[in-house]
Amino acid sequence: LHILLVPKRARAGIQDLTPDDADFLTDLVASVQSLVAEYHLEPDGYRLIANGGKYQDFPQLHFHLISEKAVPS
Repeated sequence: LHILLVPKRARAGIQDLTPDDADFLTDLVASVQSLVAEYHLEPDGYRLIANGGKYQDFPQLHFHLISEKAVPS
């Protein structure tokens, strides 16, 4: 399972977040919690990844929710 989460709010990366983005981070966590529950990822584990610097392919903050769990199609 690999879900790409791309926020509507334009930020180049983690370093560009400010205290004014607290609502965005709250929404991000709620969205991730919802996806983890929907796909029953907790028992098998998951990772939430945000790349930065040379590891970020394009300048828009985004997150990868990844799990080794097979998800039925």
